Amino acid sequence: MKIGACASYVNWQAIADTGYDYIEGNLTELATVTDEKFEEIKKIASSLPIKVETTNCFFPSDTVIYAYNADGTYDVEGFKKIKASIKEYATKAFSRISELGVKISVIGSGSSRTVTDGMKRETAEEQFTEILNLLADIGSMYGVRLVIEPLRKAETNYINTYADGYTLAKKVAHKNIATMIDFYHQSENSEPLDTFVSAGKDLIHTHIASPNGRAAITENDREYFLVIMKHLHDMGYTGRMSLESSHEPDFTTSAKAAYPLMRELASIV
Repeated sequence: MKIGACASYVNWQAIADTGYDYIEGNLTELATVTDEKFEEIKKIASSLPIKVETTNCFFPSDTVIYAYNADGTYDVEGFKKIKASIKEYATKAFSRISELGVKISVIGSGSSRTVTDGMKRETAEEQFTEILNLLADIGSMYGVRLVIEPLRKAETNYINTYADGYTLAKKVAHKNIATMIDFYHQSENSEPLDTFVSAGKDLIHTHIASPNGRAAITENDREYFLVIMKHLHDMGYTGRMSLESSHEPDFTTSAKAAYPLMRELASIV
């Protein structure tokens, strides 16, 4: 299993210098910087011995992905406009990250996918499914696979557990849509540590952070994650594991401190 770390481009050099296998970039950042800045970012990426293989933070936090009427039902014309806007954004985003060599893009974006007051849940589910199909189609043109990220209930009220994400991926039934699990969110939602085992090859990506405050993992987390890694090993998982956490006192110090345990855990899988 490969290990990586999530970060802005300003920290990519530190990830490479520490010894991680790959970088997980911030898609919103990569999609919204100017063309000139993106050229600078490409130069940074090309100078490194490792690649930007994955991204997260799919949508800017203020992105609206639903359109509904006063009674909470599907607003057909409004949603057409939203889909057109998302298609434009996603095409630019996938085009850019494909230039960096990205293979997997995580869609979390809890604030965007939250089912708001006054909206029927079935409307949100139908529209989000349409969005996922659209993104999967565009991603397939650029060789990027989309993975659904379950998030803790404090961040969204839609797709909280691994079972939620797995069920949705099966419902979408698009070859370019798959599942992932974030071990911090899993802990926050009090899910069993083996919750993902039944997915088999449908699980293609993971995020890791300490269940205690979402900090970078430390020796205090060893026993907790040894159990999880055993489950991943038994199911034959061969994907990636990205450190997605807060960083104290700074990114470089934190990422370096987490690296030995990350490498040890990866060796189990």
